[in-house]
Amino acid sequence: MRAAVLALAGTARRALLLVVLPLALGVLAYAGWRSEDVRLVGWLTRGSPDAVRSARGGGAALRLPRIVVGVVPDLAWAFAFGACLALVWRGRAGRQSRAWTGAGFRGVARGAIRDRRDARATSR
Repeated sequence: MRAAVLALAGTARRALLLVVLPLALGVLAYAGWRSEDVRLVGWLTRGSPDAVRSARGGGAALRLPRIVVGVVPDLAWAFAFGACLALVWRGRAGRQSRAWTGAGFRGVARGAIRDRRDARATSR
C-alpha cells in the first residue's frame, strides 16, 4: 500500500511538472502576448479580466519576437500532450502505446501546421 502511495506521489509530481506547468506556460503566453482576436484570449478575458489585464501588462514590458510568441504556446501544449501520453503508457511498450503516441504526435503536428497556415492567411 505504501509503495502505491509513493508511486502515485511520483506520478502526480511528474504530471505537475511535465503536463500542468507547460499548459500554464501556454496559457500565460496566450494571455500575455497573443492578439486579442485569438479565441482563447477572449475566453480568458471573459473569465478573469483582471488576470488577463495583469498578464498583458507584464507581456507589454517584455518584448518578444513574433515567432516566439506564436511558437511558445504550441510547443508547450505539444510537450504537455506528449508527456501526458508518456505518463499514461509508461512501462507498457507495445503496439498500442506506439499507436496512441503516434496518433497524438500526428494530431499535434497537423494542428500546428494548420495554425501556421491560418496565421499566414490572416496576416496577408
